Amino acid sequence: MTGARPPHSPIWARALALNALSDPRFVPIAIALLFAALATRAVSEPFGDQDAGWLAATGRSMLETLAVPRTNGFAITDAAVPWVVHEWALAPLYAVAMARLGLAGPVCLGLVAGAITTTLLATATVGRSQRLAVGALTCIVSIALARECLFEPRPAYLVLGAPIAMLLLTNTATFSVAHGAACIALALAWANVHGSFPLGLGVLALGAWAHPIDRARRAAVFAAACASTLVTPYGVDLLALVGRYVGGGDPASAAIHAHIAEFQPLWAAGPVFGGPTRVLGVALVAGLGVVGARRGERAARCAAIAAVVLAGLAVVHARHVPQAVTLGAALLVPTIDRLLATVPLEEPAFDVRRALRRIAIAIAITASIAIAITCARGVHADEPLGGDALPSLARDPRVAHANAYVAFDASGRFLWLAPDAHVLFDPRNDCYRGETALIAYAIEEGDCTGRCLDDALLSHDVEVALVPEGHPTLASLRASSRYEEVRTEGAWHLFATRSDVRR
Repeated sequence: MTGARPPHSPIWARALALNALSDPRFVPIAIALLFAALATRAVSEPFGDQDAGWLAATGRSMLETLAVPRTNGFAITDAAVPWVVHEWALAPLYAVAMARLGLAGPVCLGLVAGAITTTLLATATVGRSQRLAVGALTCIVSIALARECLFEPRPAYLVLGAPIAMLLLTNTATFSVAHGAACIALALAWANVHGSFPLGLGVLALGAWAHPIDRARRAAVFAAACASTLVTPYGVDLLALVGRYVGGGDPASAAIHAHIAEFQPLWAAGPVFGGPTRVLGVALVAGLGVVGARRGERAARCAAIAAVVLAGLAVVHARHVPQAVTLGAALLVPTIDRLLATVPLEEPAFDVRRALRRIAIAIAITASIAIAITCARGVHADEPLGGDALPSLARDPRVAHANAYVAFDASGRFLWLAPDAHVLFDPRNDCYRGETALIAYAIEEGDCTGRCLDDALLSHDVEVALVPEGHPTLASLRASSRYEEVRTEGAWHLFATRSDVRR
């Protein structure tokens, strides 16, 4: 690639291909190939996102009524419970995407978001590192560690690039008026698409802490950005919701924290949200952050301390691991630069802007190809989301206008497929009463079966139940004197109240 290897290059440096990653011709290819491999995996697997369906159903309601929801109108018994839709600005986009492309719609949204996040991550690593190899290695490792969620169409992952964008705007020696205006605009937009916007405010505060020269201007922008997050349809209620998610003080939030894996500590989150890859990512960010906090320039030490805080947040709530890995990588570039400064590498001259432009073009082309393939071949849901059976069952006359219990993973998709039906519970979680959440989690986890299940469903006016093979409720529903199996479609079963019970 670039001639003979330097004679004193350590074995570990050769194992990490640092000499190859010093070649500006190779780096865009390496990043694009990794992106392509992960995108191919994302579009070839069955669709499994729990949130896309209820978001699309919410967006459909918004487009019909030209108003944001204020109460949980999709529920059977909790329809009047207040609901703050912190992703409200994304909901119409999901509705249009699902209406036009089916499940391929949200998959395409995930591909676009993944391309944006990867491009921003490359800019924050390759573009800010003193050595091309260090920036490229940091970028590739962080992409690999975040691969499980990079293309997921969940709102939390669609905005995965937002904190990186905020860091790029604030991590400058001089903070101009244009930078400040862009930060405020980003905070405003972010507050209307997802409740993770406090992370952006934290990045802004970090900039004021790390760069004392223009601290007054940064502090003013921080205050304006905080105020801008109130400019949503929900105002202070949105801040209250974020506080509930973090603190878990009320009964509903406490139930969520106790039963939803991603809200649990990393060690208790299970294989999906606390698997080895996630643990490794958090450990790397925490370890490098501790090292970086001890030495270096003020800005680098401040960034390293922030990375440690992010890692700690991810340990407490596993749902924050992707942000800790991606934003943490961007924060730790100066630390990694310092640690690898003495490694002898071939370093041909290169234009960083040209390298970033090539990376962005390669990612855009790859994402476009993946989107075209997705739209052409279509997307099927995995079995927990109802597979190919749920659309047919949702059109059944007994289901169309009924009060339904639907297995948790598939209930959000059911809301999209059966617009006139209502559900006992679904993955929105936070817009239900604590007692409703607890009984729903008990049913889903197999702690409420037999007579308990019958009483729970009938007390909530449940008329039909849709569950897959292997679900904890299946045996109890089959043995029930109040419900009868009326239809089977694939691996899914439809139960309805018996005629003598209805009378």
